[in-house]
Parts: sequence; structure tokens; C-alpha cells
Amino acid sequence: CGHCKRLIPEYNEAANVLAEKNSNIKLVSVDATSEQTLAIEYKITGYPTMMFFNKQVKLNYGGGRTAQSIVDWLIQMTGPAYVEITENIEDVLAEKKISVAFYMEYTTKDSDIFKMFNEAGDSNREIAKFFVKKNDKHDKIYCYRKNENKVEYDKKLTLTEFVNTESFPLFGEINTENYRFYAESPKELVWVCATTEQYNEIKDQVRLAAAELRDKTHFVLLNIPEYSEHAKSSLGVNEFPGLAYQSTDGRYLLPNPKEALYNYKDIVAFFNDVMNGKIQKSLKSEPIPDEDKNAPVKVVVGNSFIDIVLESGKDVLLEIYAPWCGHCKRLEPVYEDLGRKLKKYDSIIIAKMDGTLNESPVKDFEWSGFPTIFFIKAGSKVPLPYEGERSLKGFVDFLNKHATNTPISVDGVPALEDGTSEEL
Repeated sequence: CGHCKRLIPEYNEAANVLAEKNSNIKLVSVDATSEQTLAIEYKITGYPTMMFFNKQVKLNYGGGRTAQSIVDWLIQMTGPAYVEITENIEDVLAEKKISVAFYMEYTTKDSDIFKMFNEAGDSNREIAKFFVKKNDKHDKIYCYRKNENKVEYDKKLTLTEFVNTESFPLFGEINTENYRFYAESPKELVWVCATTEQYNEIKDQVRLAAAELRDKTHFVLLNIPEYSEHAKSSLGVNEFPGLAYQSTDGRYLLPNPKEALYNYKDIVAFFNDVMNGKIQKSLKSEPIPDEDKNAPVKVVVGNSFIDIVLESGKDVLLEIYAPWCGHCKRLEPVYEDLGRKLKKYDSIIIAKMDGTLNESPVKDFEWSGFPTIFFIKAGSKVPLPYEGERSLKGFVDFLNKHATNTPISVDGVPALEDGTSEEL
């Protein structure tokens, strides 16, 4: 693994730095190709994978891959959960350039609220910094976020819920470093795609809307032009500024965003319309192609998915492919051969869809790799994943087991009376 080879010297240097600091943290490595039982136990699927064990609790490593970033992350994850200060908290945050922090003014460390604050800090080391300062008059907790007003803990939520909610900005930039935290949150993402200039123009109105919708959503800024391709290909936002709401049942685009994003009431009204079924889902789709009855494989796009795959009244074998995928390219001649040889069966459609340019309007059809192949029986809306051999015989065997009308036979793979097939 090339990534592993590049990591080794940095990992070794991090171990040396920790040793020089007389740290109790030990760095170890495991060859997962040799220790396969261990790899299976910890569900290792890619390399390198780094995990941190603290007090027998496993955490996925969330730092960088340089020696210093490894050391910094490990120090952050160990030691005291908070930093005691005597200075003004705002001066400390400005000096250290900290984006999110929780701060407690306490009367005694023996109080229940202080113990809860310490536990919250210990459990959330990755997402925020925690500071405390002695105060003889009161116990108060605040969240400070860069460029936003501080928020005082009012005890309407548990302290853990308060930390989990307020550690995310009302409207902050999303990037490769913090995406994992947003992805792991149960809340739905609202992507605002804008340039820096546009962000400065709309941020106050968007924050007002985000505050009103905070219980269910995270508003994030996707920087344009840095992520313009992602905005277009994955979110369906082609003009900027724009807003895409990714809910659990689909994606919705804010109508007339060049005006609506400048008025928080219009943004909130959009979400109300989504909840009331007044806004249609946005579906990524190529134009529906002209039908080629002689083509061995039928082309499906997002906007023709329901008609062809779910409502044709026929069995459908559907390949989700990517134009750049090597496995897909190797499968193509086999799949087209299958399509040609099954033309005589009117009850079966052999189809394909470019999974990089199209989406399924149905939640049950999801894919994370290419090619992904589904079989959909006539009259059913539930896909059966194809996990057999990617050969003519493999496909015919599968269809003889699952198709509506059998037996199925093609040249070279005749069907037997029991519905199975045997290669000549």
C-alpha cells in the first residue's frame, strides 16, 4: 500500500517524539494481511487504518498523517479534559485561534455540574476545546463559536445534548477535515453553495434561518469555486448562490435562491413547503435518450427510472456503472452479449444506468461502488442485489432462479428442465 509506505516514517517519528516527552502513549502497527482474524474483528476495509484505544475504549483516528499532527491529536485525546485559565476567555480563544470552545465559570470542582462538564469534555475532545475558570459567585457554562454570539447553557437540554448541538456552528464551512463530524450527526444537512463574497452577503440571513431550524438541521457552507464540481454533480446546484436540502427521503433545491437566500423568512418558508409536500424532490438525471430498440442494453436515467425499472411490467436486470470504472469496462462486453442473447425474451429487460450522472428516485436503490447490479422482478419495487459471477453463465444461472418466466437459455449456456443451467 502506497499510503502505508508514506505513513511509516511519519508514524515512527511520532513515536520518537512521544518517547522524548516520556509519554505513556505507545504506537504499534499490525500487518492486517497476516493478522486477518484481527482485521476481521475490527472490520478493517482499507489501509492504512488507525485506531486509538484509551481506557479500553476504541476511537477511530481523526487527525492528520504527519508526525506532528499525530502527536497533537494524541495529546488532545489524553490528559485533562479541560484547560484551566485565569485570563479572559475571549482573549484565549483569539490567541489560540480556536473555532469552537465550551467554557465554565465554576465555584467548586466538587459540584455535580462541574463533574458533568468534565465528562462532557472527556467525551468530546475531537469536536471542541474545553476551558474552566474559578468564579466565587456562580456556575455558568457557555459555548463560544468563531464569528457567532456566545450561547449560555440554560439546562433545557442535558449538558451532553447541549455540547452535541452547539459544537456545530449555525452556519459554518464544511471541508474534508470536519465532514466526518457532520456525517456522523443524526441531523440533516443543508448545503449553501456560495463564493466568499456571496457568503458575506447572505450569512446573517442564513444564520437566522439556521437558528430557527436548528433542532433538525445543520447549515453548512460549500465554498465555491473550490467545490463547484461537487455542488453541480452531487447536489444538483448549478448556479450560485444556491441551497440544497438533503433530507432522509431525498434532496430539495431552494427555488429562486438568488433572492430567497437574502431573506431568512423565505428560507424558513421553503422548509415548511417541503414538510407540507409542496416542493418536489430534485433528482439528478441525464436527458431521457431516444429509444434504440436494437440496442442490446437499455439505457436508464434518473427521470426514466420509475417507468422502465419499476413500472414496465417486466423483470429488469440493472447495472449501475461509472464510465471511468475498470471493472465496469471489463463487464461491458459480457453484459452486452447477455442483452443480445436475451432479446428473444420479451419478459426481461437488460438495462444500465450511469451512477455518476443519475440518481434513483427510490430509497431502496443505493450504491457506493461500481458496478452495482440489481434484479427487480416484475411487479416488485424491492431490488435484489446481484452478487454472482460476472459471466454469461453466472447471469443466466441467476435469472433461472429468480426470473418470472423460466427456463431461460442462451447459446453456450442451455437451460435444464429444473430451471438451472449448464455450461457446454
